[in-house]
Amino acid sequence: MKNILEELYLGNLRRLDHICPDSEEYKAACGRQVEKIDDLIAKLKRLDPSLKEEFLDILNMEGEVGSYEVSQAFIVGFRLSTMIMFAALANN
Repeated sequence: MKNILEELYLGNLRRLDHICPDSEEYKAACGRQVEKIDDLIAKLKRLDPSLKEEFLDILNMEGEVGSYEVSQAFIVGFRLSTMIMFAALANN
């Protein structure tokens, strides 16, 4: 890997590439979640198509909120790790 600062400058550090767990348990849970969502969407569509659209809007908003939460978690973690680094260097 190139120098971390060079990678940062070039835009090669993509945190979202490293967030998704690669375990079978995670994949299975995601699969079950997708199945449940698909089942609910089909039921809503049969009851009232506008309910399906409303639910899809809620899912999209949930994605936006989740994205914001992930970015804030990254910022907090980065700040914390920087403070730890400064504390470690100050003790030398």
